[in-house]
Amino acid sequence: MNNNLSPVYLSELIPTQVDQPNNLRNTLNVPSLSARTQLYSSSFRPQTVRDWNSLTIDLRNSPPRSVFKPSLNHQANKSTQLFNAGPRHLQILHTRLRLDCSSLNCDLYRRNLVESQHCDCGAVETPTHVLLSCCFRILD
Repeated sequence: MNNNLSPVYLSELIPTQVDQPNNLRNTLNVPSLSARTQLYSSSFRPQTVRDWNSLTIDLRNSPPRSVFKPSLNHQANKSTQLFNAGPRHLQILHTRLRLDCSSLNCDLYRRNLVESQHCDCGAVETPTHVLLSCCFRILD
């Protein structure tokens, strides 16, 4: 954006910087976008502004793309080994449980796919219940 290397249609989505009379720490930051909902707050525009403002000044001003892109990849968060351990099928089940997208009744009930969130034993069918205390249900 600073070096006019991004496409125009993307640059127009980001708010322009306002000149400030005082020398503040955040003078070079792009103004943040206000968001009423969490959904919009985590969408492309506000997240892009937050990510850009979190970069160091040196990285923001690095002119060649060959310097900028590897620096971004170096700062990228890597997933922990806990999420990548074991067989693929168990990784998928673990991810579904973490993201509340499993085939458990509590998740299906939240998405209005079943009428009850209760297990065959009568308790609410949560991952904790199924993994630690229920003897009726085996995960698919």
